[in-house]
Amino acid sequence: MKAKVFLVTLAFLFSGTGLSFSEEAELSQPAEPQMQWQYVEIVSVDPAGKSFVGKYIDFETEQEKEITIFCDDKTGYENMSSLSELKPLDAVGVDFVVTAEGRNLAMNISLEKPDLEVLPPELGEVLPEFPPETEVPPQE
Repeated sequence: MKAKVFLVTLAFLFSGTGLSFSEEAELSQPAEPQMQWQYVEIVSVDPAGKSFVGKYIDFETEQEKEITIFCDDKTGYENMSSLSELKPLDAVGVDFVVTAEGRNLAMNISLEKPDLEVLPPELGEVLPEFPPETEVPPQE
């Protein structure tokens, strides 16, 4: 009976050791870059350098910061067709990864377009026309 308990204990100890070795092997492999997202206001654009600078609010420090984002041939664009369409004060959402060299490489850039409330023509006909501003007589 003691021999069975000893063998079970021994097997348990070695099985735990095997797990710890496999965890160490997993930790030593380089991790793939994590996708990050940032909403920024464009400060400057460098189409020749395939980059732009944007400013954003760091909510942890409540301070305004700047970030330089680089683009490549794989960068996708939404509401625009190329980096050259960006201009200062535009607002964009950027999906990016930090490369091994420490550069912020854009995977996707989405230009935010302002929402303009425009009534469809058929709704405009339903709404009553208001007369031009007229003076309202005081109530007595």
